[in-house]
Formats: sequence, structure tokens, C-alpha cells
Amino acid sequence: MQTVCLKNISKFYPTSGVQANDGATLCLARGTIHAVVGENGAGKTTLMRILAGQEHPDSGSIVIDDKPVVFKTPAVAGQYGIGMVHQHPLIIPDFTVEQNIAFGFEPRKSRIFVDEEVVRAKVVALCEELGFDLEPSALVGSLGAGAHQQIEILRQIFRNREILILDEPTSVLAEQEIQSLFDVLRHLKARGFTILIITHKPREVLALADQITVMRHGKTVGQYDARTVDETRLARLIMGTDSPDITDTIGRTAKPEETSIQPLQPEQPEFCTGRISAHNLDSTKTLEVDRISVRSRHSRTPQLEDVSFSICRGEICGICALSGNGLELLEDVLGGFERPSSGNLRSCGKPYPLYPELRQAPWNPEGIAYVPSDRMRRGVCDRLSVEENFIALDRKRFFPHGFANRQVAREITQRMLEDFGVHIRAAGPIGELSGGTIQKTILARELSRPFAPLCILCDPSAGLDITSTDFLYARVAKMCANGSAIALLSSNLDEILTLSDRIIVLHRGRVAGDLQNDGKITKEKLGALMLGLGSADSNVVQSQRMSR
Repeated sequence: MQTVCLKNISKFYPTSGVQANDGATLCLARGTIHAVVGENGAGKTTLMRILAGQEHPDSGSIVIDDKPVVFKTPAVAGQYGIGMVHQHPLIIPDFTVEQNIAFGFEPRKSRIFVDEEVVRAKVVALCEELGFDLEPSALVGSLGAGAHQQIEILRQIFRNREILILDEPTSVLAEQEIQSLFDVLRHLKARGFTILIITHKPREVLALADQITVMRHGKTVGQYDARTVDETRLARLIMGTDSPDITDTIGRTAKPEETSIQPLQPEQPEFCTGRISAHNLDSTKTLEVDRISVRSRHSRTPQLEDVSFSICRGEICGICALSGNGLELLEDVLGGFERPSSGNLRSCGKPYPLYPELRQAPWNPEGIAYVPSDRMRRGVCDRLSVEENFIALDRKRFFPHGFANRQVAREITQRMLEDFGVHIRAAGPIGELSGGTIQKTILARELSRPFAPLCILCDPSAGLDITSTDFLYARVAKMCANGSAIALLSSNLDEILTLSDRIIVLHRGRVAGDLQNDGKITKEKLGALMLGLGSADSNVVQSQRMSR
């Protein structure tokens, strides 16, 4: 029985000129897992935000059990059991796990005091049922992205939401965490929950979903039974390179487009043969990390301990770890936010800068390109325009006399965006863009010509569709061909294996392996090192490489 339908939904953002939804339709059956798929900017998140009461449509209607409803606020949508788990979790870092979960819905004693015992008991019971390893009294600011997502899911269940919308839920997770999340979603489905997943990854969709809605350019291409499509056809539907059949379509409201969209055309460097960065390396060290350790203020145990490695010109060094094993803290160090307790870092032979000195424009001669894993907190200021997010890093060029040269700023920003295949208005608010488009905007800013000598890329393909990911990988390869050194911190092992010349594995804050990516390394081997179960063999490059 179809219990929730969105009919002919349209939404236009006049400030950015984006038609996010254009007559989109979706019908949802209770007790199923329903995937909403499409490329970046296809209108997926906007449509789901409308269902969650966070946006208001310009036209169209929401119908629940054959009755039209209007969601003026998320609270009203919540009364119908609808809750949204955001791609960037809405957590309060200084609150505990249980405080974040119960916030705003705390049971009371005598109508005044929060009943902490009831809250803790319910949180513990939910964690045990779903297999979440969360300590209710732990401060959320000390936890990783996977834990933040678990907290968001628990918050919605705590509030008795039975229709859960998850926005790109796997974009912030390591591979082991993705499988755990899928197990949780299947368990919730068995309990009668209805799950909506916003994504662009065909393989994950087919492994999990019962029904699939494909969106393109704000329109609904069609709705499908997941058993009737394979990965290749779904990818073609998403990218607009296939005309779907009528036989397996449910509730189609928009005809498939007759012409294909024009994909990004990546620059193909000459050295691309299989593994993308198989090339001869320069021995000049661009980044030197010499025995750094970082100790927590609250613990004597180092969170990073005696970590050493170097990255040469034209080299991609992939660095991976399970959540909580030091990868997040290494990003803090390389991003200039955390000063090591001991050890030294150098960039291009000079002392490594701290924030904010590090955040010069990456196209400056001494600039460092930095793509953060948390794009909203570190990558952009969502209250400013796209253009302002670009020019803030280069005051000399864009503020020559203390006032912004708007014409030059807009021209240069627009050129960088178009060079990276991002077709948006530079003057529009960046906060109105989809998550994937914001990620592409950050990449356009950080990876534009002239290329930075050192690039810190943290989960750079998170939230990107297939076409944009291919373009990104080709751009990274082009940068290496031009001499850039790249530190690739990623939870995506396919990305690590595809791009890296060398792979460093962290376990419990230490280097568990430093391996040449000779094409023989498998995800299973990396996984064993990440878990502390494997040992480095003859492929390992010892840390004495520092003194080479």
C-alpha cells in the first residue's frame, strides 16, 4: 500500500537561479527501503527536505493515506512520523551522546527536571538493539563521523519517527561502517520502519533497496522495482544515457529525456595506464612529517604517536585508517588546526604553517590546497555567496585597495567553476546548493590552475556522482604530472587503491604499514592492517624513508 506520495513538486531558488525540483513525483510504500538516486544537483535532497518539512514547495502536494497534508515545519512532519538524518549531522559537540539524542524531547520529572535515568535506559536499549557501540556519557565532539550518524538515527527513533530519510548516508563512512549501517537499516525495515535513502551509488542501491526513484535535472525519470534493473542500466538512467522501458516502471510522471546530458570531459594525462598514478616520481620532498605525536588534554595516551612519512613531488600518498585510529587527527594536523605535541612538519623545506596562515589561496606560490572531510564546517561559509567563498582566500588579488574588485572576482570564480564542470552562478548563495555541488565547488577552488605544490585531500569524492568522481581523479592525476604532491586521506579503499603510489595505514595512532601500491595490494590486506591483524611484508617501505 502506497502511504506517502509527493505529486508534481516544483521548487525554484531565485537568489541562485536554481530550479531544484520541476514537477517531481515519488510514491512510497510502508515497510520498504526506497532509494532516491541521481547525479549531483538532480534535486534529490530538495525533494526530501520538502517531505521532511524543511522546505516549502512552490507547487505540488504531499498526500498521506489519500489525504493531502501541508508540512509548514519539521515538527509538523514529525507528527506524521517523518524524520530526516542529514548528510552533515546536526550535533552539539559539547553535549553527551544521550543529551544529543534526547535534546528537545527529554522526559521530565515533576514536569521540571530531565529524567536522566529514563533517557539513559532508553538510549542504552536502542544501542544494544541496533549494535551501536556508543557510550551515553561520552562527549559527541570527541567522536567520529560514523558515531555522529548513529546519534542522528537514534535521535529520530527516540522521537518515534517511523519514516526515516537518510541523505547520502555512506558518504562519511568507512567500508566496514557501510556494511554495519546496511544491517541496521534492514533490521529497522523488519521492525516496520520505512527508509528513504538519497544516494548516487548504484551498487549500494541494488544491495539494499526495494524500490528506486531516479531523478535528473529536478524531474522524476521513473520509479522502478530494484529487482528489474542492474547496475549498468541504473547508472545509465542516472546519467541520462539510456531510455528506460515501460514494463518495469511504476508511477512514472515524467517522460525520459530524449537526449543525453553532456558529461564532464576529464583531461587524460599521458601516464594514465590502469592505476591512475603509475609514473616516475621526483625525489624532492614536498611534505616531511618527522616523528609527530599528539597527546589529548584528557589522556596520557598519545592519539598520534611517532608518525613519520614524506611525500615527494608528483607523488600521491594514500593514508587510511578506521574511525578513531588517528586519521581525523592527522587531518587536523595537516589542516593546521592542531599543533603536534612533539615532532616536526615541513612543507617545501619550510616550517609547516598553522591555521589561518595555511589558508592562503591554493593558487598562490606558497599556498596549500586543502579539501576538508567536513565541507560545511571547514570548506565553506554557507552564509556567503560562491564568489565570496573563493575570494576570501586571496585578498591581494581581489581586494587591491581595501575594496573588493567584484568584476575580476566574478570572472575568475566563474572560470574556475566552469573549468571543473560546475555550472552555477558565482553570485548565488553557496548554502542553497546540494551537498555534491558544494563539494565540486570546493574542489574547483582548491584544484584550479596554477596547481598548489602540496594538496591535502580528505575524502575528496564524498558526495560526488560517477561522472564527477572520474573528472576529479583525472584532475588529481594531471596535478601530479605537473609536480604537485598529494596527501590523500580517505575512508574509501577503492579510492586509495585507484589513486595512490604509496599507501600508509594507521592503527591506534601509529603507522601500521607503509606500502608501495604495486597493483598487488588488496582491500582485504589493507583491512587487516587497519584492524591491527595484519603485518607488513616485503612491500612495506620502512619509515627510514624519511632519512633517504
